Amino acid sequence: MFRLSAEDLGSIQSPVLLVWGKREEVFTEEHFEWFNTHLCARTQQRTQVFRPDKLGHIPHLDGAMLSGAIAAFLHDSSV
Repeated sequence: MFRLSAEDLGSIQSPVLLVWGKREEVFTEEHFEWFNTHLCARTQQRTQVFRPDKLGHIPHLDGAMLSGAIAAFLHDSSV
């Protein structure tokens, strides 16, 4: 079902900001749950989930709020 395995996600060695707009229409909520579960299961690195109400499948084109979320995540990751 997924091209990435749970082991692939678990092996990511950097902090992850998972951006998944609540207006997503291409991938299902089941897809989100899978990524959320396996990314958050990592104990070595931080994972933050950002689920804005007004964003859809292409959040970087849907709203300026994304840049603030990315900047805050990067700032927190560098501390």
